[in-house]
Amino acid sequence: MSVAPAPRSLAIVISYSRVSLPMTRADQMTVGHLIAFLSARGHAVDLYALDAGEALTPEQQDWLARHCRTVRLFPHGLVHRLRGLVSGLVRGLPLQVG
Repeated sequence: MSVAPAPRSLAIVISYSRVSLPMTRADQMTVGHLIAFLSARGHAVDLYALDAGEALTPEQQDWLARHCRTVRLFPHGLVHRLRGLVSGLVRGLPLQVG
């Protein structure tokens, strides 16, 4: 990506509901391209995301290492997802919110 460097480098935290790779869904593409853009401008990007147990390929891990200063994945297994789903349904929230 060819963009002009930012006049001042910032430390930017991105909190996302899942890892942005592989970029197969529109929301993953949006976050992935945002990370690449901010990194190309010279900003330090820290990514915090839920880990649903999907294994990253070595190429994907390399991409994250090149574009993010830190990547922190928080475990979010099936039990956590089901608990959130039930909790959201009980409270009348949309499924993705739960």
